[in-house]
Amino acid sequence: KEMATFEVTSENFQSEVLESDKPVLVDFWAVWCGPCQMVSPIVEEISEEHPEIKVGKVNTDEQPRLASQFGITAIPTLILFKDGKMAYFLALDEVLTHAKTPQEEQEVKMLRKMDYENLLKESFGEPVKAKITEEEYY
Repeated sequence: KEMATFEVTSENFQSEVLESDKPVLVDFWAVWCGPCQMVSPIVEEISEEHPEIKVGKVNTDEQPRLASQFGITAIPTLILFKDGKMAYFLALDEVLTHAKTPQEEQEVKMLRKMDYENLLKESFGEPVKAKITEEEYY
């Protein structure tokens, strides 16, 4: 089954994200980042369940310029772009890494999914909000 997300690069950022007629949720991630791997399936689900938005992924190792352009210091970070502007910025906390059992992991994923769903609902027509964690991890 085809993945509904697409890869965001410096080359396609302008056309695919800023000039998109749909809102675009961009997931900043990296291969080595454990929490990113846990968030990834949720991001995929959102892209499949919400055809009204586009969902892109930025590999921060391959696209350091994009990451620094948006002040990404912790990943995973999600930014929703609407009409070429940042509508919502969410840097995720480390709660994902504290899940010990598959059940806990599932619960965390459910909470995260709810966070994202709320993020999408709230962010339509709302100003930028920053939600940065106290302990940023690198």
